[in-house]
Amino acid sequence: MNLIRPQELFALSGRVAAITGGGGNLGTVYARVLAGAGAKIALIDVRRESASQVASDLSAAGADVEAFHCDIADAAAVEACFRAIGARFGGLDVLVNNAAGKSAHWFSDLEALPLEDWNEILEINLTGAFICTKAAIPLLRSSGHGSIINIGSTYGIVSPDPRVYEGTRLQTPPVYMASKGGLIAMTRYVAVYHASDGIRCNAVSPGGVEAGQERLFIERYSARAPLGRMARAEEMAGAILYLASDASSYMTGHNLVVDGGWTAW
Repeated sequence: MNLIRPQELFALSGRVAAITGGGGNLGTVYARVLAGAGAKIALIDVRRESASQVASDLSAAGADVEAFHCDIADAAAVEACFRAIGARFGGLDVLVNNAAGKSAHWFSDLEALPLEDWNEILEINLTGAFICTKAAIPLLRSSGHGSIINIGSTYGIVSPDPRVYEGTRLQTPPVYMASKGGLIAMTRYVAVYHASDGIRCNAVSPGGVEAGQERLFIERYSARAPLGRMARAEEMAGAILYLASDASSYMTGHNLVVDGGWTAW
C-alpha cells in the first residue's frame, strides 16, 4: 500500500497561477502560498507599485514571479495582459479572481449610495472577474488541469449584521453583497459549462479579516463569530492552495466558506 503524501497532493511545481489584485493584503497571501507550493506567479494589479513590491519580495524569497499592470475593467487591456502571461510563463493553470474595489462613498447604505458608486464596484468586482475569466479560459483549457478560484465573501451569502456597525464609521454597502453574490453564482455557471474543458471553478468566501478596523467593530464582530475573533489573512491560504491543487481534483462549482462559523448561526 502506498502512502498518500501531502507534499505531492498539494504540489504546484511547474504550474502557473495568475492572481488579480495581487498587490493587496489577501492577494499577497495567495501569492505566497501558491509560490510556496512551487507555482510560478503572475501578479495582476492596477496599482503598479504595490504589485511590483510584492513581486520583488517574492522573487527575493526564491519565487518565479512577475507583476503585470492592468485595469481588469478594461477588456482590451486584460486580453493583452493574459497574452503576455502566456508568453512569459508558457501557459496558465490557475486563475484567482481576487481583485475588489472601493468607491468614494463606500460606507454608504442603500439610500445614500450613488448610482455611480454602484456601477464602479460592480465593474471591478463582478464584470472584471468575468473579463479575466473569459481571457484566461483558452490558456486554462490547454493546461489539462485548469482551476479558477473566485474570491467571494460571507456577504455574498448572508446580509451584514447592522448591529456590528453601530457607533462606528464603518458600513458594508449593498453593492458589495450584490457583486459577491453574483460572483458566487458565476462560479457555478463556469463550473458546469467548462467542466468538459478540464477546467474546475470554485469560490472561497472569507469571513471578516482583521485589517486595522476600529476597535469597537472588531470587538462586536468577534463576539458574533462562533470562534470569537476575526480571521487573520494567512488563514485563507489553505483554502486557496486546496482549490488550486490536485487535492481538490473532484471539486467544482463549490463555495468554500472560511468564516469562523459566522454563517453557521
